[in-house]
Amino acid sequence: MDADRTLADQLLASAAALGQRASEGESPIQLFLAAAQDVTSRLQVDVCSIWELLPENSLILRAVVGAGEGMITADAEPLTDSPLGRAVVSRGPVIVPDLRLDLHFSESSFLSQQQLVGSLIVPIFGPQCVAGAIGAHTRVPRDFGSAELHFLQIIAHAISVPLVGSDKESEQRQKQLLRSEQMMALGQVAAGVAHELRNPLTAIKGLIQVNRKELEDRKVPSEDLRIIEHEIRRMERSLQNFLDFARPPVPKRRRLSLMPVIERVISLIQGRARKQQVSFEIPQLSAALWVEADQDLIQQLLLNLVLNALDAMPQGGIIQIDVQPDSAGQVLVRVRDTGPGIAPHILPAIFERFVSSKETGVGLGLPVSRRIAQEHGGDLIVENLPQGGASFTFRLPAATIQS
Repeated sequence: MDADRTLADQLLASAAALGQRASEGESPIQLFLAAAQDVTSRLQVDVCSIWELLPENSLILRAVVGAGEGMITADAEPLTDSPLGRAVVSRGPVIVPDLRLDLHFSESSFLSQQQLVGSLIVPIFGPQCVAGAIGAHTRVPRDFGSAELHFLQIIAHAISVPLVGSDKESEQRQKQLLRSEQMMALGQVAAGVAHELRNPLTAIKGLIQVNRKELEDRKVPSEDLRIIEHEIRRMERSLQNFLDFARPPVPKRRRLSLMPVIERVISLIQGRARKQQVSFEIPQLSAALWVEADQDLIQQLLLNLVLNALDAMPQGGIIQIDVQPDSAGQVLVRVRDTGPGIAPHILPAIFERFVSSKETGVGLGLPVSRRIAQEHGGDLIVENLPQGGASFTFRLPAATIQS
């Protein structure tokens, strides 16, 4: 504790000294280089970079310390969803312990050229908008603590004045940034629709594959046709949500038993589960366990969780689905698997958009699932189990059976 306090005091003192130099009117280039040198020394990082946000919606490198000067082939970057761009657009700090394991960021030419994998990046604020960003980078994986984050934020504030232009320039920069945010929001909506269509299409394909031989011998089983029809309706519903500009659906709650929903989800992925040698354990549900919920949305939530569990167990395992009443008059639903669990660097951000450990994942399934749980008055929580595997739990409002 004393060592942490000493480090924090040293960082604050260093940042205060830099702020004093800024107030005395030191030239921008000297101030930027002094700040970058201070960051690399105090935080013991390999590289510090300082970027300015231009009106044409790109980031230009204003100062860098620790980089191979001859290796920098470009001193500007478009405002994409790279770690640098994310800090500017989100107006918040971005911490990347190991960029090689974070699949939800687009590539940064600067970070790639310098072979930087660990980054702490904070935006630089002007009076009305974001003016740029400052980053501390390492060539090996690195976790950054709160004292280091606060230090970099104070440094960003100290060097903000030279990056802030006239009121007209600030207004133009704000308009460009707003447009960038709107385009990123449109991209999120499009990715969300693609994700919502993926699960039904996977289910349809799985049913056809499992019943291929039977389909050749006789007509398609009526039960499979019913499931296909139900999934097509769900795709249509997702498309309508897209046309409404990703307006979150309002749950159409009614009294329902969870057992038919669970059985439908299992029937959708049973073929894939058999191929992966994954079995299900589902305790017999009490007849009194009814809930007030939207059947389609709860099916979507459960399907997302079960598909994630299957992804985690390509070589076989067990999926357990428990449904129990709790003391608060709600019904507790828990989905557990016997896979390797969730990687520690992913776990804290598992419900953030575009966070995924899958090579082809878009990182929207769990955020959407959590939103569904929250729209039903509950939440979705996750934990790694001591014996291995992951557990996802959500609550639904209980309902009594009408007499």
